[in-house]
Amino acid sequence: MSRNRGVISPHCTESVAPFLAYAGTYEIRGNRVFHKLETCVFTNLVGTTLEREFHLSGDTLTIKTAPPFIWGNQSVLVWHRA
Repeated sequence: MSRNRGVISPHCTESVAPFLAYAGTYEIRGNRVFHKLETCVFTNLVGTTLEREFHLSGDTLTIKTAPPFIWGNQSVLVWHRA
């Protein structure tokens, strides 16, 4: 595991190390969404705010990590409405 990754919850295994899952509240400002983490697989991120850029086009929502990128890479999540 990379040294710049967060601390994994003791309930998780190394198999989740490349995966970031969190929940909490959010705020939208322009084309940015700010997630305030209330729980996270990386326990040291709880209480922090993550900034994401989003774009909504028709039935497609695209969310991208904003710089600085997590672990040096930009992540992109694409949702399509059914």
